[in-house]
Amino acid sequence: MMKDSTSAMLSVQKVSNIYFVVFLLATAISVWQESMLAALLSLTFLITAIGLRLHAHLSKVRASAETLTVFVKPLGLALLILTVYQTLSLAPAVFEWPVLEHPLPPDALEKTITLFLFGVSLFWVGFFLNFGEVLANALASQVRLEHQMNHQAVIRVAKQGLLIGLILYVTTVVIAGYSSPLAALLDMNEFRRKALSLGVTSATAVLMFLCFAVPKAMLLMQLADKKQTFSIAEKWFWFLFVATEVAVSFTFGIRGVFVSTIILLGVAWYHRHRQLSLSAMVLGGVAAVAVVTILGTLRDYLSLSEAEKAALDAFRNKLDESSWMLVITTPLKRLDALQRFGEIVEGFSSQFSDEHLLWGKGIAGDLLLYVPRTLLPFEKPYSTAYYFMEMFYPSALGIFSFELSLFGEAFLNFGVWGMMVSAVLSGVAIRTLNELFSEERLQTSEGIRFWYFWLFLLPFNLFNQGLFAAAMPLLLNVAAGGVALYLVQRFRALAPSQPLAS
Repeated sequence: MMKDSTSAMLSVQKVSNIYFVVFLLATAISVWQESMLAALLSLTFLITAIGLRLHAHLSKVRASAETLTVFVKPLGLALLILTVYQTLSLAPAVFEWPVLEHPLPPDALEKTITLFLFGVSLFWVGFFLNFGEVLANALASQVRLEHQMNHQAVIRVAKQGLLIGLILYVTTVVIAGYSSPLAALLDMNEFRRKALSLGVTSATAVLMFLCFAVPKAMLLMQLADKKQTFSIAEKWFWFLFVATEVAVSFTFGIRGVFVSTIILLGVAWYHRHRQLSLSAMVLGGVAAVAVVTILGTLRDYLSLSEAEKAALDAFRNKLDESSWMLVITTPLKRLDALQRFGEIVEGFSSQFSDEHLLWGKGIAGDLLLYVPRTLLPFEKPYSTAYYFMEMFYPSALGIFSFELSLFGEAFLNFGVWGMMVSAVLSGVAIRTLNELFSEERLQTSEGIRFWYFWLFLLPFNLFNQGLFAAAMPLLLNVAAGGVALYLVQRFRALAPSQPLAS
């Protein structure tokens, strides 16, 4: 009888074969639909299959093949974003589904896909450079292998983080001018704008989310170890801790906390049991898509005026006979990073020229994200996403912003050549993470395992937000993780670990 589980031996070679089969199927669908653009986009899977085949060969030659499924490694997550998330974001435009607020014309879409394919190819060039491996070895030498964390110390840090996080949350709600979290939830777009755009509330909100997220990474680190056991009291504490974090994020209209929690719990479960049931993966995926769609739709709906709501309802009533299309495309509209890249490509093909490129001004704004304007001797530049909204969506400026993708960020700053360089650097970054979190290091160092879970979703931010947009949050995460590790070690020294009730 076949087991309902994914094999721990889903090797790089097997994944390469899967991608090649997907390429053939995607090509067949393209021929059936008579879509040249879909056929062009399907080359993403062929490029990925070739890259994985070469990676498997080099690993075999170096005798460094691993038994871990590739999709729990940084490389696997990066490929899922490039070949699933990014390609699906262009599907409505490729198949001309009438659901996009800004449909891309065929010529701009063709150029977008072509540049994307060059970017994916150059990602593999960067991945196979030796810089990533050298950097990973240097970073690994800075992590003490003897880092061990007991439950008492971790829970003490988590309790303090929960208390501080809740205090900061209440402070954020009050400073933003709301009487209660429910009032903030019912006005989530405006609450989010006030909380994450203004100086004081932005700082408190960022620190609040760190207070929740760092202890959760420690929980996942322990959950991934099959030798670890948890008492009933500990299980209830962690359940309430994670539920609180998710509930708080919902009042901001933030869906990523729930989705990332589902993903990380699945990864931890895989490490603990070396298998993950297919039914659990499907259920988690459906739950994540449902939350992303429902909360995103609610967030957009609450931001509309009464007249706009009436117009939207009338439009949807006309589409009753095509309700299946709404079911398919509503989630896809949330995967919009590469669509925004396409809008940039179209804009610079028709409306803007090279003189409108930011020439690094947006990157400077991304890198100075956490530096107060009053401390700078010059006018602080805005982030690349801000300039994108200013150029393409001025009516929504200051209300919300879009993710531009790795390629959109680089293109808006330096054009095609900047995009190419950014793609190579992203490959170096993913190679660094992939080597740093090798199977051997994860098994021998609890410290490495903590950083693995704490930085696991970095590829997602890297490819959806941009190389430099992810840089400062990365440095903040490293600083917060270092402080948390120090506190755990200090508490462990003060109160040695006691046996746990199973």
